[in-house]
Amino acid sequence: AIIIAALLPAGCVHVKETPELLYSQIEETAPETTKTPQTPKPAEKEPATAGPDSGKSADAAEDSKEKFSEEDSQTAAETAAEAVEKPSAEEVQTAIYYAMPGMDCWGDSITEGFLGEGVTWPATFRELLDTRLIDPIRSATGYYDLITPEIRNMGVSTETVPEITGRRGAVPFILTKNIIIPADRTAVDIEFVSYAHAYTTKPLRYGDGTYGNNGINPVTIAGIQGELTRYFDASIDSSRYRFERFTEGDAVSVPAGERVRTAATDLYSDDFCVVMMGANGGYTDAQDLADQFELMASMQNNGRYLLIGMGCTPVDSGLLTKEEETILYGRLGDRFISLQAWMSAYGIEYANDRLNAGIAISDADRARIDAGYTPFCLLNEDGLHYTPDGYRVIAHMVFDEMDKRGYFDDLKAVYSYLTAQ
Repeated sequence: AIIIAALLPAGCVHVKETPELLYSQIEETAPETTKTPQTPKPAEKEPATAGPDSGKSADAAEDSKEKFSEEDSQTAAETAAEAVEKPSAEEVQTAIYYAMPGMDCWGDSITEGFLGEGVTWPATFRELLDTRLIDPIRSATGYYDLITPEIRNMGVSTETVPEITGRRGAVPFILTKNIIIPADRTAVDIEFVSYAHAYTTKPLRYGDGTYGNNGINPVTIAGIQGELTRYFDASIDSSRYRFERFTEGDAVSVPAGERVRTAATDLYSDDFCVVMMGANGGYTDAQDLADQFELMASMQNNGRYLLIGMGCTPVDSGLLTKEEETILYGRLGDRFISLQAWMSAYGIEYANDRLNAGIAISDADRARIDAGYTPFCLLNEDGLHYTPDGYRVIAHMVFDEMDKRGYFDDLKAVYSYLTAQ
């Protein structure tokens, strides 16, 4: 593929395993001989009597013949060059895919978009990606059906840190009791916790957990694939879980401590990734939270991820303090962003500059900004979730922070290659 071949030597495409198609040998065939059209040979005539203009006529005929041959050859060369140099729509789409296979947005209700009136920051991020980076490629090629990389919203309301990391498979769910998976498809009750500190976890509060939803199903236990379902048991006033295998086979005895392997464990590792968690607790201290952020980051094959902490806020004392955030900065480095600190510093500026929100800073918002919190004008009445404009600002923040770190350089290289032709 022409465009892929052009990008690979420059180190623009980052893939852990290069697909076979990039190294497949192409059978070389001898190019068809291009015949330069010749000036038609004039019919033979009787020799003309030499006259004063006879020499000029011969020279003019020769000039005309030469001019025709040059122009025709140039046209043929340009046509051949265009056929060779312009990549196909499939090649351009493949280049886009390898520059950015997709992006996965892991989190809780803030990622899901709770109280956003249908606006979510992952969906807005996709609009920015489409407009700023994919549309220029469409215009440069004339391929207007090119597909924008998929941006997956993996946010689930109310989830704690161990539930998010468990869905991803970064900190796996493990069985707490021995079970026997029947030979037939009879569902078996199971109990599990997070491997980290044996935190109690209650996934599947919303949705069926398929990987197109939040990454859980299908799950695999002791090599047997099936579906994990949640049901409410009134006798204990809590949730219980069942596992049902997909196909019949031998009964299997499974010991406590066995991993409940989620679908997302084996997916998405080549994608860009954003992890935004911590608002609902599920960690003992900042060091523990940093550990779980690092484990989420370790699931990615490249460095194209952001780790976003929920930051400190007077609404919920269970969130991080500024001192704890300092620990996270020290552990996670440039990939870590405090959402509260960023929104305090730039939230209203972005809302006005990027969204034309026309926000005038109130005294209450000024006090919030001075204290390092998200201003009230971007928050809902609960003081935690964002307004539609607040979610849009988060999307702009994520996009710009990724751009600043060079995550989109490969997509920009695709555009540069195409416009340089």
